[in-house]
Amino acid sequence: AADEIYVKVLSNTVCGLQGATSVCKGDEVILNAKDGLDYYTWSTGDNTESIKTNIIKNTKITLECIYNGCKGKDSIYINILDIPVGKLVSSVEVCSGDNRVIMPDTIVNGYLYSWSGPAGFYSNYPIITIYNAQQINKGYYILTITNNNSCSLVDSVYVSVIDRPSKPSISSNSPICSGDNLYLYSDSLDGVTYYWIGPNNFKSTQKSPVIVNASVKYNGVFYVVASIANCYSDSAYTNVVVYNSPIAYFFPDPSSGDKPLVVNFHNNSLYANNYLWLLNDKDSNSYSTEINPQYVYNDPGEYTVRLIAYNDNNCIDTFSYTFIRVDDVSSMFIPN
Repeated sequence: AADEIYVKVLSNTVCGLQGATSVCKGDEVILNAKDGLDYYTWSTGDNTESIKTNIIKNTKITLECIYNGCKGKDSIYINILDIPVGKLVSSVEVCSGDNRVIMPDTIVNGYLYSWSGPAGFYSNYPIITIYNAQQINKGYYILTITNNNSCSLVDSVYVSVIDRPSKPSISSNSPICSGDNLYLYSDSLDGVTYYWIGPNNFKSTQKSPVIVNASVKYNGVFYVVASIANCYSDSAYTNVVVYNSPIAYFFPDPSSGDKPLVVNFHNNSLYANNYLWLLNDKDSNSYSTEINPQYVYNDPGEYTVRLIAYNDNNCIDTFSYTFIRVDDVSSMFIPN
């Protein structure tokens, strides 16, 4: 009698590896195998039916699988595609009312560019301009760049819109006389820096600067702007007038002698057209408004004379002469 045995020959297991063969650099690769198999062994170290992985260079991925004790093997070659080039700065500032140009650091002919942003902003140009920037324009501007491989790069820039300070309200204590202090006044605005310029190369960053002992060189127009984060207000200006102050000076002729002493006063003052002479400090009624007065000293002694010189701009200067000496001739010793 003969024995028989039935042998069933099983087909090789088909792993059924599927997935994209080209992906953009940095994108996630998703690969799937046939479901229902007993075992999966991927070259990535995974043991599941589907895997997700990131690769940075062209790579061959293999899969070994087992079903009913029969092995199978499959592989796929992943081609990594270059992504576009181009990068934005993280943030920019623009002053209200200004225009601002924004662009990536690299522009490639043939790339597709797509912008979106606040207030429904949209553009298909690589370079965009925010015109007459206002607070409605602040926020993130998102740029999508697509190259010939259909790979995309997304970047964004935050645009801050800084409101300009209001135009300062300014004044001064002008008109003044030379030698006086010139005070420049500005209203107080929080958080701003002031920039003054004016005659005689004047510059200051004080809110209300003072020019000590101002001269006529400061005659003219002073300008000021207010600034916040390099955003400047409209300029304000004030006109300053500095009048020449008189320079009072005289000399007596003679300055000493016997009584009665007749003294002529020679006036050499500058920038004055009005004069008040106090000719005798011992007699309050001894005054004159002449330009070059004459005075007779009848009593012996020493006298101080004072000249007050002023002009039509109410600028004043004084000069005093000490002493005029008057001698008593009767007290002098006359030898025989």
